[in-house]
Amino acid sequence: MSIQLTDQEKYQIFEEIINSSEFENSSKYCDLLKYLVEASIKGESVKETTIAYEFFGKDASYNSSEDSTIRANIYNLRKKLEHYYLTEGKNATIKLTLPKGHYGVLFKQIVKKEKGNLKFLKGHTIYILIILLLVTLLFVQKSIFWFFKPENIISDSNPVWSEMFDSENKTMLVVGDYYFFSRPLIEGRATFIRDVEINSDQDLEEFLVENPDFNGLLGKTFNTYIDESIPWSFTKILPSFSYYNIYPEVKLSSELQLDELQGYNILYIGSYKSLNVLKTVVDYLHFDFSLGPHLGILTFQNIDSLKEYVYDWQENEQTNARNDYAMVIKVAGQKGNTFLFFLSLHDFGNMATIKYFLKDETLKSFSEKVGSGSFEALFEVTGVFRTDFSIRLLHVNKLKSDFRLTLE
Repeated sequence: MSIQLTDQEKYQIFEEIINSSEFENSSKYCDLLKYLVEASIKGESVKETTIAYEFFGKDASYNSSEDSTIRANIYNLRKKLEHYYLTEGKNATIKLTLPKGHYGVLFKQIVKKEKGNLKFLKGHTIYILIILLLVTLLFVQKSIFWFFKPENIISDSNPVWSEMFDSENKTMLVVGDYYFFSRPLIEGRATFIRDVEINSDQDLEEFLVENPDFNGLLGKTFNTYIDESIPWSFTKILPSFSYYNIYPEVKLSSELQLDELQGYNILYIGSYKSLNVLKTVVDYLHFDFSLGPHLGILTFQNIDSLKEYVYDWQENEQTNARNDYAMVIKVAGQKGNTFLFFLSLHDFGNMATIKYFLKDETLKSFSEKVGSGSFEALFEVTGVFRTDFSIRLLHVNKLKSDFRLTLE
């Protein structure tokens, strides 16, 4: 929530930011941030044209529709601030932000969420309990698995999955959960709301900045939602973990912390919208996505040709079938850990790719093409309501053998 600060307090927060390692070699962004902070202190309204003339020295010929300099620099500054608050500034009680769609800075107080097992379970759907129950039941069966290897067990030598079954690293199964917020239904009663463009506390706060009429009406909640396809996906994978005596932890993506990205092999199954802190990982890769209420666009870059391919999610008006553009990603972390992502927009996208990477024939073919290293694979899946009709591999980026994500 917004907070009233003295000019000195605002300057102090600014100084802490520019003295961090994130900004130490970025004099341009330090100066730009100083300009915006001083405008806030003076109570001045900052617009794109104002920044163009006063900070970047543009003349009267400046045309924002043709020149993206200001938008690009503000975007990069926003990303640097986000990374700062994920790393050195993670314990800050007051946060300096650049809300999307605005050029003025905002100071807001950070309300820390309570931790503990009770809060982890409170308000979440029954699906997380189903997953935990499945983990327990499957591990009870390990004594039976000792005598034989069921047909659906993934080979621990398979180059796509092998690191997940490596007992030298702890494994975490991350469940992509959808964000909900609350709003009064009538006086004395409230309801939970899902908005496709509000996927985190930060998104909600930025919405309230842009739509002040909703202040006092919308509120944060610990309730989230898990799509039914995710428990189905884990039932297909968990028997293999049990067979190899791997005891994974299970966590909601909304509860995942940045420091946990360093010490675990992480298997994520969920939506592009539910990445939360895992967005830090995919930001380093060669695709991007923009998701709105009626239109979603995914851009994939081939790292060999540097050609970009753009796809949008559409619905067939006659059959109601949709095309989903699902990503399967495997990348190495800096501490010998591995990230394996199954990403989609619709439930059937993840269901199709899970089956693709569990089926011997398709898994073998893919492994021969990519090998044992890191990769980014884009699939086109056609389906409707947890039913996939077809799957087609569109593009694969085979990353260099020494590719490592460095997450400070």
